[in-house]
Amino acid sequence: MSLVSPRRTCLGPAPRTASSSLAAFVGVVLLALADPSAAQTQTVLSGLEGPVDFALLPDGSVWWLEYYSGNVTRQDLATGDREVLFHVEPVMGGERGVVGLGVDQASADNGTFYLYYTVAEEGDRSGGINRLSRIDDGVETVLLTTTAAVRHNGGRILLHPDGSLFVSTGENDLGQPAQDPESLLGKILHLDPDGSAASGNPHGRVYSLGHRNVYGLAYDPDSGRLFATENGNAERDEVNEILPGHNYGWPDCEGTVRFDFPKQDDVPGSPCDEPAFTAPLGEFYATTTAAPTGAAVLAGHLYWASWNEGSIHRLDENADGTWSDKKVYQYGGRINDLEAGLDGRSLYYSNWTHIVRLEMPEPAGVAKLQPRADAEAGQAPLATRSADEGPGRGTPSGSAVLVISALAAVALGLRTRTRRPPT
Repeated sequence: MSLVSPRRTCLGPAPRTASSSLAAFVGVVLLALADPSAAQTQTVLSGLEGPVDFALLPDGSVWWLEYYSGNVTRQDLATGDREVLFHVEPVMGGERGVVGLGVDQASADNGTFYLYYTVAEEGDRSGGINRLSRIDDGVETVLLTTTAAVRHNGGRILLHPDGSLFVSTGENDLGQPAQDPESLLGKILHLDPDGSAASGNPHGRVYSLGHRNVYGLAYDPDSGRLFATENGNAERDEVNEILPGHNYGWPDCEGTVRFDFPKQDDVPGSPCDEPAFTAPLGEFYATTTAAPTGAAVLAGHLYWASWNEGSIHRLDENADGTWSDKKVYQYGGRINDLEAGLDGRSLYYSNWTHIVRLEMPEPAGVAKLQPRADAEAGQAPLATRSADEGPGRGTPSGSAVLVISALAAVALGLRTRTRRPPT
């Protein structure tokens, strides 16, 4: 995975202040009041140097990519044995650096993994080159490069069970390249292991277009469906179902409205009803941002992480084709990546120093993802959010209302200090 726009997030750990500690405490209390059956947590690894992306392997090891050290490291959780497998010296600053890791599930045997990171381009201090590489037993092969920028470099890598890979690219904060099928910017690419275009792509290496900056990719092998989280400019972040050849609207549209920021919060934008654009499953939120990062499918359920909220959500498809979003875990700090455990019952997330395991109960009365009846069909339905405990949504009852309201007010006051101005 990679990191979210510095206009809405910070690249690197926030300093430990009294206000950030209080915000984390408030999040924990809110969770306890809203959901007494919160997931049990277990710290898997600690003392890490910015694990922006990680992978879980069937041999019981965890692999992670560190923003600050530039290392790809493997640890056997049973024995504690740890090994640095690869090291890069990336260009740093803004959203550049080491940002994406994809590991072949057979890597315990073949030692193959993929990296997405930024290298210097001579004479260019403001950008550089984003490089996608395959590493085979320590030997690097560059598969493709794109231009880099201080913002919007993408970098999420997802390995499909057939061995191909999906890779997200940012649009370098330029907007229009996302709509150009000849450009690799603002896209989700579908590639063979050698970096060439996978069969069935609608346009060369391009699988879908119209993306601003995708930071989470999740695939459900049972239903065959692919999902992505999308960061908006200063509002209306998206969760999308990714279909081949579909256009997700950026920079013409943001969420369900025409891109019209800045605007007055009380003046709604005009609807984004262009038939050529595919609507998101859900948007978060109408006047602020969740800044979604990692995404994962666990036991047929879709989860996504919110950087700005420090929370994990579950997005459920209803029988009528609409979607409902529910916040299921509140951490309170920044969440860099989210992965599904191989045991089918746990989620793992990384913050700036830890990888943490969550024991997730099977949601009662919630249907699992089903194969699409028409995988190529038009627009995806919008999410309903009545079940969410997130900002401005959900309806706690009883005496908890006063306590939650007071704590939420404190949390909002603290969060406004970290919000960045729109671009």
